[in-house]
Amino acid sequence: MTVDQVGKGRLSFLYSEVVAPSKKARKKKTATSDGPRIVAPQKKADQAPEALAIDTAPPSRHGPFVLPPTNLVDEVPEAEVHIDAETLRENAARLTEKLAAYGVKGRVDEIHPGPVVTMYEFEPQSGTKISKIAGLSDDLAMALAAQKVRIVAPIPGKARVGFELPNEVRLTVHLREVLADDRWSKLKANLPIALGKDIAGQPVYGDLAKMPHLLVAGATGSGKSVGFNVMLTSLLMRKTPEEVRMLMIDPKVVELAVFDGIPHMLLPVVTDMKKASLALRWAVDEMERRYQLFA
Repeated sequence: MTVDQVGKGRLSFLYSEVVAPSKKARKKKTATSDGPRIVAPQKKADQAPEALAIDTAPPSRHGPFVLPPTNLVDEVPEAEVHIDAETLRENAARLTEKLAAYGVKGRVDEIHPGPVVTMYEFEPQSGTKISKIAGLSDDLAMALAAQKVRIVAPIPGKARVGFELPNEVRLTVHLREVLADDRWSKLKANLPIALGKDIAGQPVYGDLAKMPHLLVAGATGSGKSVGFNVMLTSLLMRKTPEEVRMLMIDPKVVELAVFDGIPHMLLPVVTDMKKASLALRWAVDEMERRYQLFA
């Protein structure tokens, strides 16, 4: 063994041959030389949705189901049912005066106070053109310092013109006074619901069975949830779990929590949107099953 060979053995790191990097290594180095490596997100395998167990049979209990009485609902505060007749007459006189100033003469025959607006039935003198009255909405609103004046010209079935003026104080429509009316107890409907009051202060009811495509819409704070709760509560006041079963979906989690646990529910209020799609799918299947059953 020569000296050169011994030296190379002890100092082999100095005599080791330089090995050129492979193409794969060069590509890897090039890919990371400009910055951190970008890892694409891996898609999770889609899991088959679990089926919802929905029992359509009415819940078992001891004895017949007793409908809740009307006195279970809060009473109407006396302070909110007061109507100032003198103020209404003064408004009628002002309305008649302003109309006369625009060349429309007549008199106010009837006043129908409502919770939000008041209807003044005005009978114009014979020969007055309705088109002349219908165009005075903005002028009357300015003359009476009202936010808006709606004109019903003419009132259906009457030879009068209706003027709807907003009340200075808006009254709250309470569910108790709507359900305590005799018309509610005598209402013949498959799915009776209370809607509130009209502009004349008269209760308004409906049959949900005749509203299969009902849509409640409005701006934030306009009363959508309140109206929805009123319709549901009024329905529960008239129908037993044997007659009506409910399936509720609440994306906001807290809107329908008050109804969770009532015997009319097919299952607890659905707040998970994945389960909501399953619930809707079940409803479609049930609807199609009934179509086949009644065909």
